[in-house]
Amino acid sequence: MTPDGFDYSHDMEDEDQPRQMAQQRVIDEDLLLKVLKEEEDDSSSYYTSELAHSQAEAMDRYHAKPYGEEVPNRSQVVTHDIEDTINWVMPHLLRVFTSADDLITCDDDGLEDGDPALDVASKYLKHVFFKDNAGETNLHDFIFDGLLQKIGVARVSW
Repeated sequence: MTPDGFDYSHDMEDEDQPRQMAQQRVIDEDLLLKVLKEEEDDSSSYYTSELAHSQAEAMDRYHAKPYGEEVPNRSQVVTHDIEDTINWVMPHLLRVFTSADDLITCDDDGLEDGDPALDVASKYLKHVFFKDNAGETNLHDFIFDGLLQKIGVARVSW
């Protein structure tokens, strides 16, 4: 049994596998509450983290918001340098990713390197990424978040 309360040591060839899996995944209410409390603590501590403050500051600089320490009768100018730089570099980065022939590649130890099945699988996954999942938009958001927020996360499914 693992620390999370699940027993993964089941026989894959057993006819009662689905029923056994359902029985093994039942957790008691106390364990569930403990796990949920830990997740809540982790998520709520994000807002006070150094990264969250850095991300908020970066977003304020991107939108050229005032710093809050302006002196009366002095210049109140706030530049758009961060926004200009990100908007300048984004097309170049998107071009690199969207025009790459090998953005998505498949490899299988059981097949030869030049096997046509690998090429077909790669082309299919590229189609799924760009057509079924709006790949350009996902890449744009991923790159933008990486540049501005220091963390870019992408999730693609089919």
